[in-house]
Amino acid sequence: MTEAERNFAEQAGKLLGETKADAGIYITGINTTFSYGHEEDRPMSTASTMKVFVLGTLLEQWSVGRIDLGRLMFLNDFDRVGGSGVLQYLSAGDCLTVMDLLELMIILSDNTATNLCMDLAGGPENINTHLKKHNIRDAVVHRAILKDGEESDEDLADASARAFVQYLTGIRMGIILKPEAAELFWKILSEQQYHDQFGRYLPLDVFYETEESQCVRQWSKTGFMDGIRTDVGVLALPNGREYAYAVLLGGCEDHGYAPDNAASVLSGKLGRAFYEAMR
Repeated sequence: MTEAERNFAEQAGKLLGETKADAGIYITGINTTFSYGHEEDRPMSTASTMKVFVLGTLLEQWSVGRIDLGRLMFLNDFDRVGGSGVLQYLSAGDCLTVMDLLELMIILSDNTATNLCMDLAGGPENINTHLKKHNIRDAVVHRAILKDGEESDEDLADASARAFVQYLTGIRMGIILKPEAAELFWKILSEQQYHDQFGRYLPLDVFYETEESQCVRQWSKTGFMDGIRTDVGVLALPNGREYAYAVLLGGCEDHGYAPDNAASVLSGKLGRAFYEAMR
């Protein structure tokens, strides 16, 4: 273990010692030997980070000709789902392409778009088949997102931090998706607009206006529910090193949705400690 790795492990331990939240964390270098884990094999509620699995499944189907990303989809009243996103507020009959739905599912975490994408993918069963095919264990999608008034005893999905990192690393290394599908996967994740968790305190250039050598690039998906904050993705540091990460926080005492939610801030502090140790 290098001095930088020891420094991060020490800082992460201090931060986790200050919270009562359940935490599953895994970070590995894609082009380095770095590895850090804390309860990384513990399946936890994913919130919206499971949408990366939906995205990967549909892009794999597209790459073999089963899905047409230009196919037109019409929004119906019965498709609407509450929570995050904008489609719930648009007019019935509005027309979008499958690609539009993928973008909305990730960029704004649109729940209505997510359910439509899950239907196109063949439902949770097909998404889980996709994960098993690529040897992603400890990751299961249980159901679609519920409409207002609906209840379920099952979480939306459960996955370990290690499962997310293995999935993202597999795509980054060209193992899971074909090149054209992987290119779209990272393009869409780069456009995600929620950076209030692991990337909270990082010098991100979300609009790609700065020289690459001066900023951190992030391809990510966050999730937030009552008492849950999750963030998974890939970071590219100015030194050219890339790291896949997953920070899953559950059982959080702060149940609010304010920008300074305690779990979001904790995730941000972990991200800052990682950046300061690794840069």
